[in-house]
Amino acid sequence: MFRQEAIDNHNLRSRGRALLLPGTPFWLTAGLCLFFLIAFLTLAIAAGAPIYQIHLSKSTRSGVVIDNQQRDIDDQRARIAQIISRLESSKQATLTMLKNRRRNIPPRSSVPPTSSGVPRKGYVL
Repeated sequence: MFRQEAIDNHNLRSRGRALLLPGTPFWLTAGLCLFFLIAFLTLAIAAGAPIYQIHLSKSTRSGVVIDNQQRDIDDQRARIAQIISRLESSKQATLTMLKNRRRNIPPRSSVPPTSSGVPRKGYVL
């Protein structure tokens, strides 16, 4: 009955009117919006609070993902610290064993020869 262009134009015009309160001029509505926006930003900045904070965690059946990841990272750090301490103690034990072994090596002149007169394997002259 009506042309499609007329219906589309009517819909666009009615959407614009729905945003404004009936009977109030545009400049008054825009001024009030601007006033509240400036007041909000001023108070938020003065208080030192973040204006907008994005929450990136995702809730699952096993808990909040970011909390689970943090717990896993803490567990890995603890395991790595244990591995490092075991490696350091193993290093100290190895160094102590090598020092004791060096002390227990007989002098070169006292290398017992074999029956053929050649020094035993592993001894250096």
